[in-house]
Amino acid sequence: RLQIATVGPLSESAAFAGDGREKRLDSTQLATSSFAQPSGLCILGDDLFVADSESSSVRVISLSSGSVRTLCGGDADNPNNLFAYGDVDHHIPSTVRFQHLLSVCAIDETCLLVADSYNGKIKRVDPRS
Repeated sequence: RLQIATVGPLSESAAFAGDGREKRLDSTQLATSSFAQPSGLCILGDDLFVADSESSSVRVISLSSGSVRTLCGGDADNPNNLFAYGDVDHHIPSTVRFQHLLSVCAIDETCLLVADSYNGKIKRVDPRS
């Protein structure tokens, strides 16, 4: 599935975020956002961070507002372009490139660690970007 789901105590599941289409689409509403193989998740404050593997980007779900945005990686101009990947470390979020993220872990308010699998690296990202 190309969605973030919730799982209840009896193993029932329901869509939480994402419309099921494979792309990197930000939205002010959870149901109209899109993901491309969401993999790793972590929570920091009111934000749920998502390692979105096929879009090679770190996505943020605001649990307070219900919006979805791209923190870094991927193609900022074309949500259908799943081929904007590479190996670029930079302090400007729009220029950072990953290739097939698998996991994201919050260390503190200033540090996320991202498993950039095809580049064989753990990259540090500032979630305040």
